[in-house]
Amino acid sequence: DNEKINLDYPIQRPPGQWKQKEAEGFINSLADDYPVPALYSTFHDANKKSDGSFFKKDKSAVKIYDIIDGLQRLTTIFSYLDNKWATSDEMDKEDAWVYINDEEYNIEGKFFKDQHPAVQDKIKSRMLTLYKVEGTEREILRLFYKLNSGKGLTNQQKSKAKMGVKWANIFADLRNHPTMNNVFHFSDTQLKNSDNETALLQSMMLLDNNYEFRDFSAKEI
Repeated sequence: DNEKINLDYPIQRPPGQWKQKEAEGFINSLADDYPVPALYSTFHDANKKSDGSFFKKDKSAVKIYDIIDGLQRLTTIFSYLDNKWATSDEMDKEDAWVYINDEEYNIEGKFFKDQHPAVQDKIKSRMLTLYKVEGTEREILRLFYKLNSGKGLTNQQKSKAKMGVKWANIFADLRNHPTMNNVFHFSDTQLKNSDNETALLQSMMLLDNNYEFRDFSAKEI
């Protein structure tokens, strides 16, 4: 009770950066026992702030944890536990089901309060790793920069995790076929951005008669 979390560390982005699909995927990870990235915080004693004041006038707090990485994860958890949003009725099929003690549960279209008690208990009982870091202000800022400077996967790069190993191997054979290099002439920049993979996936989408796409742009992959 005498430890508090500060979600308002000045260098953080505002909460709510994640789209619905990203938030739902994170809830699935919590309930389905998938690993989630660690949180990072610095900390200080409430009675020892540089200006001599207490953190938000909370004199009962002994230690304050300033979250420097993990704000979106924490605010997503808190807002879902508070029933401020519900999972959508048509979630990604891989995220719509969770398995707990050999039982399968559908988590689509539900506020937290509407989830099965087993799902609720699993989410509430998940332990998140928190790394407490110490250092100068410059070192803390540098750590924040390093933690957030990686480039995320594009939709087409993520799609390989969805298609399975067999199809990923077939896809790799197609991507490395001489025609892809000798006819289409993708630049080095396009190859780095996986534009050759985007072209292959869009071609496969056009040939697929079993699924109705709104369009076949990169965002639909």
